[in-house]
Amino acid sequence: SPNGNDQNDGLTQERATRSISAALSKAVARDTVQVAAGNYTVANGEVFPMTVGTGVNLVSTVRDAAIVDSPSLAELDTIVLQSDAILNGFKIRGRQTRADNYALRVAGSNTRVLNNDITGVRVAVYLANGVNNVLIKNNTIRTLLGVTSYVVRLAGNDNVTLEANTLNGGGGYGIY
Repeated sequence: SPNGNDQNDGLTQERATRSISAALSKAVARDTVQVAAGNYTVANGEVFPMTVGTGVNLVSTVRDAAIVDSPSLAELDTIVLQSDAILNGFKIRGRQTRADNYALRVAGSNTRVLNNDITGVRVAVYLANGVNNVLIKNNTIRTLLGVTSYVVRLAGNDNVTLEANTLNGGGGYGIY
C-alpha cells in the first residue's frame, strides 16, 4: 500500500508494506499478496526486477489501479514470475530498451497471467526456454518500438494458452 511501511510484516491491511518488493520478499508458496491502488516505482522503494516466488499469487485489489513502472534506464526485467505463480490485475510499464529485458519474464512453469495491461518497449512478455503450462488470459499487451519488438516471445515452450488477449506490436511481431 502507498501508505504502508516496509518494516511491517504485511499480514493485514493495517500492517501493509509500502512496496510490492518488500511484500514479495516476505511471501512464501500459497501466499497471496494483495496490492492496493497506487504507483509503484523506484522512487517509492521498489526494487527491480520484482520476483513473484514459486507458488505466490500477486493480485491487484482493483484491476489496473496498481501501476508498476520500472525506470527507463533499467537493465533488468520489471516482473519475473517463478513456477506456480499468478499475476492478476496490474498495469505494468516496462521501460527497458534492451532486447533481452522484459516487462514480464515468465521464468517458471504452471503460471497464470490474468487481467493485466502490460507495455514493454522491445519485449512485453517473454516465456523462458522450457517453461510449460502457462495461461495468458484477458490481458492487453503491447510494445512501443517497431520492427525489432515482440509482444509475446516464446522460446521452446509447450502447452501455452493465449486466450482473449489484445495484442499490439507497434509494427513489430505479435507472437514470436
